Amino acid sequence: MSVKKRMKIKINPINVKNLFLSFDLFLLAKATKNKIIKKLLFIFHIKNGIILK
Repeated sequence: MSVKKRMKIKINPINVKNLFLSFDLFLLAKATKNKIIKKLLFIFHIKNGIILK
C-alpha cells in the first residue's frame, strides 16, 4: 500500500516523460544486445527508482 502511495506522488508529466524515454532506451539496449549499454541503463533505472525486468 505504501508503494502505491509513493508511485502516485511520483507521477507527474516530467517523470512520465522520463519513464517513456528510459523505456525506449531499455528496448533499444535489448535490441542492440550491448552489455555496456544495458549496464548503464540498469544503473540509470535504479537512480530513477525504476526497475524494468
